[in-house]
Amino acid sequence: ADYSTAQSGCYFNNAAIAARAGQGAGAQRVLIVDWDVHHGQGTEALFAEDDTVMVVSLHRADEEFYPGTGQVTDVGIGDGRGYTLNIPWQDNMVTDGDYLQCMLHVVLPVAHQFQPDMIVVAAGFDAAHGDFFGQTCISPACYAHMTHMLLGLAPCLFVLEGGYNLD
Repeated sequence: ADYSTAQSGCYFNNAAIAARAGQGAGAQRVLIVDWDVHHGQGTEALFAEDDTVMVVSLHRADEEFYPGTGQVTDVGIGDGRGYTLNIPWQDNMVTDGDYLQCMLHVVLPVAHQFQPDMIVVAAGFDAAHGDFFGQTCISPACYAHMTHMLLGLAPCLFVLEGGYNLD
């Protein structure tokens, strides 16, 4: 969701609300990591011009998958240019190895450079193996590894986003 529009099943943007609440409590720099399989276009739009919040989104961006936004060239605007990082997967053949390599070689180096005081994770689990929407194959162990990696950077808050397989 953005300022005035519910979208993608969200009436409120919990990650954005958490980031601003963190800043209100004293965090100067907040990193949002969105590993929900859908692009967080509302979150990206809310912080596109803000250099105090970095938004990193790992998502499917192939033409057959909603919303089909969030290309690698979308990096923010104005003062926020360079504070949006989109990592679009072009199909559903994404593996644990892809996510972990991306975290190790892209997300963590960028996060270390940004030096967040707080991390908000838009923890969608619709990229998990067996989820009929995401149709990808990320394991619970992969989510645990990504969580562990982020916990070493700054205090983390995880907000549940999506995930539709209850098995």
